[in-house]
Amino acid sequence: VKNTINIDGSSVGLDVSYNSEFLYVADWFNNALLVFSNPDFKFIKKIHVGKAPAGVVSGKNGLIYVANRDDNSVSVISEQSFDVIQTFKVGDHPFGLGLTPTEDKLFVTNVKSHDISIIDFKKKNKITNIYVGKRPYCISFSSSGLIAYITNQYDDTISVVDTLRNTVVKTVPVGSFPEGIDTF
Repeated sequence: VKNTINIDGSSVGLDVSYNSEFLYVADWFNNALLVFSNPDFKFIKKIHVGKAPAGVVSGKNGLIYVANRDDNSVSVISEQSFDVIQTFKVGDHPFGLGLTPTEDKLFVTNVKSHDISIIDFKKKNKITNIYVGKRPYCISFSSSGLIAYITNQYDDTISVVDTLRNTVVKTVPVGSFPEGIDTF
């Protein structure tokens, strides 16, 4: 262990900015996104977001996205000002987030509504919801971004989603209670 960051709350999701300058930590108990410098981990700012923030993802576009589980929303934060600049309503209990490699869509797993919300930035932030399986949790993309993989905890499956058509093309049985997922 090189360093430990103590926070007065409960960390859930985290991400590092595209330029590796910042570390973002979702503080579940205090409804905030905590910003630390990287690599020295000095506290920079506490940004108030929605209730029970979980997943965090930042993009090359200078925006940070935070899934707020208990108010069914996603906060969008400017990396320049560290202010919330937009909020999207999504499905029931959002948790995991995935930004496509081209950053034109944000995928959100909605644990209690058993679906994902897809926010399409090229189509004026149109939100499409599609059923994937029971208790979707995490998201990963193929290197091309044409396929998304979503873990479904209570179905013991992974949904394979065509990101151009926003449709499930296959459901793959896996071991029990899949949570995290990543692709290479």
